[in-house]
Amino acid sequence: MRNTDFSAAGCRIDTTLNWLYQQKAQTAVDEGLLKLEEKHPKLKREKNRLQACLVCIDAKTGAVLALVGGRGDVSQSFNRVFQSQRQIGSVIKPFIYLSALEGVGSSTKKWKPNSVILDEKTVIPTADGPWTPENYNRAFKGPVTLQYALENSLNIPVVKLSMEIGVDNLARFFNQTGLGHFEAFPSLALGSVELSPLDVASWYTVFTNAGRLRETHLIESVIDSKGNMVLKGGGHKSYWASAESSYQVLAMMQGVIDYGTAKSSRSLGLTGPAAGKTGTTSNYYDSWFVGITPETITVVWVGFDQPEFTGLTGAEGALPIWCSYISSIFPNGGKEDFMIPPALMELSREEIIEAAKVSLKNEVDQETSAAKPNAKSPDSEKPAADARNKTAGAPQEQAVSSDLIVQPSPTSAQKTEPTPTPKP
Repeated sequence: MRNTDFSAAGCRIDTTLNWLYQQKAQTAVDEGLLKLEEKHPKLKREKNRLQACLVCIDAKTGAVLALVGGRGDVSQSFNRVFQSQRQIGSVIKPFIYLSALEGVGSSTKKWKPNSVILDEKTVIPTADGPWTPENYNRAFKGPVTLQYALENSLNIPVVKLSMEIGVDNLARFFNQTGLGHFEAFPSLALGSVELSPLDVASWYTVFTNAGRLRETHLIESVIDSKGNMVLKGGGHKSYWASAESSYQVLAMMQGVIDYGTAKSSRSLGLTGPAAGKTGTTSNYYDSWFVGITPETITVVWVGFDQPEFTGLTGAEGALPIWCSYISSIFPNGGKEDFMIPPALMELSREEIIEAAKVSLKNEVDQETSAAKPNAKSPDSEKPAADARNKTAGAPQEQAVSSDLIVQPSPTSAQKTEPTPTPKP
């Protein structure tokens, strides 16, 4: 069947493309590139022009709904969605955290979204000498939760987490997807692997399919000249991670949209529930954004075909194009919400009840303490802690938002995009 010439056989080939989505996608790419060139005149040139691509798939089935391989003002023989292989940068980070929650590798700790890890100067020994990863702003946050680290795309926590899991274990786990070739370098945690935008879209289906990986597909069906269906499209689905861990990371990525590196999306017109991840690669060659709604997964890439410095982070280059596109197809925010796995719903109720008891007890303790004239809280002279990064004063497991269903807090966090991804 693979080598059958359906056109010669007089067959009708139906694709999965949504014509309205396709038009909106091309407009978003073309207008987005023009705006970037207007804002950054150095990016405008006659040859090796700034390019972008966009692929949007059905979040549940993997069907390709829109596919833009580049600028629409020139004939395209090179489709970047399929053919371009670029480093993915911080787009890989959700899968590092998913691996930790799944218990992959040699770590003996049971990791949760509110588990604490230290953001500090870290030196990684390699065969080529010591490697010292840095955060985007060259600063350290100290103790941070995994959720806060992902929302703000901190590099050092994810590198430390990958080393605890074991880089070889990560590479083995990732290679089970059949997408690309993942090598066990320490910089794997910062996205040194090369993938196509279509492969990235396929990988992210684990978050909207209860941990199952969906193959993307462009063919809906093939009907022969007699009206018989000779081929039925549909992406293969394979188990890769648990529904519970996958949803936890999806919830963490909702925080990326509302409080993290993609928080500008709301001011750019985004409405409704959404999750996502920004990505920026070595020397600012590649600007990525993966946007997730309950209905769609969309990947946007911006850069030059011959890699060179753009100065664009994922939030500056790719994110505005996604916001323009998704707002045009879902002006009212879509009709669905993300589905919570039943196991998490049951467990979260119990934990919320227990958390309410803890909260009530704390209120009583505070009232009792306040009644004493010389009573003083141990933390009363310290600035209020960011609710996304609460590491002192009470055990993390007693947070009102359970460690199973992550509720983003209303505290905005400083933007910290990834540093370049050197390959040790």
